[in-house]
Amino acid sequence: MQSLKMLPACVCFLSLLVTSSTAAANLPQHLRGNNEQDQVGDDIAGVKTEPEILHFINGGEDKLTPNEVEDLFGSKGDVAYKAEDLFGSKAQDVKVGAWKQDGVHNLTVGFKTGLDRLAIYRHVYQPYRFGRIVEHNESFPYSTTSNRFVISYVEAYDLHKDSSKAGYVKIIKGGVGNRNVTLHFKSKRNHGLKYLVGLWGRYVN
Repeated sequence: MQSLKMLPACVCFLSLLVTSSTAAANLPQHLRGNNEQDQVGDDIAGVKTEPEILHFINGGEDKLTPNEVEDLFGSKGDVAYKAEDLFGSKAQDVKVGAWKQDGVHNLTVGFKTGLDRLAIYRHVYQPYRFGRIVEHNESFPYSTTSNRFVISYVEAYDLHKDSSKAGYVKIIKGGVGNRNVTLHFKSKRNHGLKYLVGLWGRYVN
């Protein structure tokens, strides 16, 4: 008898539960509870929302969108990649177009074949100047009017035994495939220039 008396109360409670669930489902999204909104937001298109990433700028916090986060980390990777490959090579002996702004310690450009001959093997020497950087341009061969020699290989080696004293050299005019070449030499501060330059090529009519 006792259980029969409680039956109407249970039925009423279940009715209220079903009614509230149905009403909540029909409510606009902005009127639903926070938990339900979060769940709906997470389940849109089956994609879970990513945690917020805060970018600290000038002591404040800026929330970044997923696209901004991708750009932020992607740009850092691009900078690192460009910084590594900016000069094309980390070696001291490099081809034309691959040297740093100041040049390289030892320069080798072009190729030697069985038809090529050594045309020039010359020292380039400039004394040091206290507290200064020595810079020097020199062309090979000196005369270009009657020259019939076409360059196929250029080398310039620093003769300092201590690499910390080595200077820099780069081509600023002419070179492989031309009849002459102009080299720019630059010393370390408080040091002079000591280079050995060699040119290989062939004579043409």
